[in-house]
Amino acid sequence: MINILLDTSLGVIINWIFVRLLEIFARRNKIELLVSGCYYSRDTTNFEDYNISYFIWAVQASIWCVICFLMKVIIYFVMLKWTDKLEDIGKYLLANIALYPKLELIVVMVVVPLIMNCIQVYIFLKIKL
Repeated sequence: MINILLDTSLGVIINWIFVRLLEIFARRNKIELLVSGCYYSRDTTNFEDYNISYFIWAVQASIWCVICFLMKVIIYFVMLKWTDKLEDIGKYLLANIALYPKLELIVVMVVVPLIMNCIQVYIFLKIKL
């Protein structure tokens, strides 16, 4: 549960920072290939879906995978550094249902991931990450 909570909160912030830094780098150095969400070359005047450069899309998708990997590594080290505190937080959050193991399992494996992933998707759509 703590992993999901960290991924969908701190992870979103980390991803956003990496994407923005890449965006700043790409615009300063005029590297159109790295401008997030733009899958057309400057030579294109017709912005129909069939004119998308799949090479640009593949490069950006690969960069997104690297960003997500880096975020996971950072979250891993955060979890290693503060294992005891995060464990205490998890116990506190589940204290009311700890006597019901099946309910606890449903909350940890279904309810929390569902809610937090919905919030994460909403945030990604709102900030257009």
